[in-house]
Amino acid sequence: MNARAIDDATWQFAQEKLMLQRSPDQISNYAEISIETVYQRVYADKRNGGILWKNLRCQKQRRKRYGKTDRRGIIPNRQSIEQRPAIVDARSRIGDWEADTIIGKNHRQAIVSLVE
Repeated sequence: MNARAIDDATWQFAQEKLMLQRSPDQISNYAEISIETVYQRVYADKRNGGILWKNLRCQKQRRKRYGKTDRRGIIPNRQSIEQRPAIVDARSRIGDWEADTIIGKNHRQAIVSLVE
């Protein structure tokens, strides 16, 4: 990915401010440059062996999340109700529980139904 084209004077200003450990947000307030462009230029500089990235305040690994599926509410190793044993389906013994969850509008309410 290429950073947006900016003139050399603007990038020189941004580099000077980065060396003073100013954040990309602070730099974008004083120059006609977006925060994302600053980050793209800094990481491009890092790939080319530069040291600008060492002046960023946050040294965490940068991760982009492209279309990650939402894993909330998924029960691992869950079995379908069609796969339950015939004895449970007969409902003749005590101790076989069924549970169901009903989620309300906008995930604001929930009901858990437990039946033996």
